[in-house]
Amino acid sequence: MLVVLLLIVGMLVVADFAARAAVEDQLQANLRKDVPSATSASVEIDSFPFLARLLVSGELSELHASATDVDAGPLSLARVTVDLQDVHIDRDALLRQRRVELTGIGKGTATAEITQEELSDALNVPVQLSNGKIGVRAGPLQASAKVSVQDNVIRVNAGPVSLPAIRIPKAPLLPCVANAEILDGRIRVSCTLDEVPPELLRLATTNRRLEGG
Repeated sequence: MLVVLLLIVGMLVVADFAARAAVEDQLQANLRKDVPSATSASVEIDSFPFLARLLVSGELSELHASATDVDAGPLSLARVTVDLQDVHIDRDALLRQRRVELTGIGKGTATAEITQEELSDALNVPVQLSNGKIGVRAGPLQASAKVSVQDNVIRVNAGPVSLPAIRIPKAPLLPCVANAEILDGRIRVSCTLDEVPPELLRLATTNRRLEGG
């Protein structure tokens, strides 16, 4: 009897993981279609049990999506990542039409990384980024600089060196830019989200693997 019970539990766990993988694959395929400039894209769901949680509460614990080399106006974003929590699913669409539709989130964060090479090209001057510090060289002048972000515009203030502002339009997975952090060789920009990014709103049609069949 115990062996049979363990086999049933094992089959349910396998079916649960298979269903989650099916939805991840579909969302990932959709993301690649919606962000054609990206060299890679991935979607990971962190929610267990997956099927039971979907059917009972219509929610996923967490969903993580990312894409590399994303075009954003004057810049190419080395990597864009979205972390969503308490992701709401349309249960009616799931049960009646066998599709996964993301309808809302509890909270989320979008982050993107800009390399110092990309920033240098955008500013038209060499830029050095290192652990919270930014240095700018323009001809014989070399100056320390500060970075600020407001209304999706990155400004680098380098004292005597005049630098253009960089406006980042709404990029795939990155609908806003509100904060900037200087890291080693790159800048990380981010903002908080209160809704699902459009690139993840495409309907993910399920298949029989969602039912474990």
